[in-house]
Amino acid sequence: MFFISSFFFNDTATTEIYTLSLHDALPISSVNLLGRDNIFSGNNPDRIEIPGAWIASGELTFKDVGIPYFINGRTDVYARNDYSIRINVEPGVEMRFSNGSLLSFRPGNAYQPKLYEPELKAIGTAEKPIKFTSNEANPAPGDWDGIQFQFFQNNANSEMDYCIVEYGGTNGGNINLHGWAGLKLSHSILRKSSNNGVYQYSSGTLTITDSEIRDNDKYGLYLSSATSNISNSVIKENYEGGIYSSSSPTINHNYIYNNANYGINNVSVSIINAKNNWWGDVTGPLDDNDDRKTGGWYNPYGQGNKVTSYVDYSEWREPVRNLRDNQLWTKGESQ
Repeated sequence: MFFISSFFFNDTATTEIYTLSLHDALPISSVNLLGRDNIFSGNNPDRIEIPGAWIASGELTFKDVGIPYFINGRTDVYARNDYSIRINVEPGVEMRFSNGSLLSFRPGNAYQPKLYEPELKAIGTAEKPIKFTSNEANPAPGDWDGIQFQFFQNNANSEMDYCIVEYGGTNGGNINLHGWAGLKLSHSILRKSSNNGVYQYSSGTLTITDSEIRDNDKYGLYLSSATSNISNSVIKENYEGGIYSSSSPTINHNYIYNNANYGINNVSVSIINAKNNWWGDVTGPLDDNDDRKTGGWYNPYGQGNKVTSYVDYSEWREPVRNLRDNQLWTKGESQ
């Protein structure tokens, strides 16, 4: 057994040599042994490489050691047999992903997922957020696949708080939920995806609070066959639309504005509870389809982000301030 602490890593070679490579000589479990007081200097580059891995059991903690972790290939967090596993990511950690890399969480037994459920606990702070990003010098949407949760039952234990996820999306979104997967996301920013900010094609519960979802090439949120609760968040400037839904999410007390085409595009006949949101204008969202005879709404003079039928946008609100430190304020009175 060894403990990695209080070493001075210095390599002045001009070729690409990583500070540490957690692979065969140093297995992925070595992240638990990294101390916080190391000095990393002169390496080309200064970072810790994880060249794709299967993480099958136990608990791993990625500490803030002052340099990024470089995920170089698909990494599967895989609950094997009857072993549980948890990945902890501490405040201030930066994970950079190579082209096509994916961070995937899935159980060892898809038919008994509740018994074999890996967890992600990525809990940052306002001062030290956690970043999941591209490794490219000039990053662009779609540089890496994203973070994926799949085939889970009741995985409400996975949490991301004060996180930034950016430049992914080739797998559907910066964050992807499949099967029965769910997630708690708060105080976070999802941006610059080549697809959606979140792609949910699952029956699990997605809870998003006090977050910002913006500048994604498709929708900010793509919600299908899901139970979702979206509140106190900013959803803006997404290039295909703010929210796509074929389910019945609850979307309250948000800022939904400046999205292309639609603020909410409801393709189902289930009514979406989208009360008490700000739509970008005091006149409310544009709703030019008169479906009042079937219980719908009609607002043809609205100047805010457009909505489709079967969206209950009543009691829209007027903002008091913009997003500040990932906190939102709205007026108490309905408009």
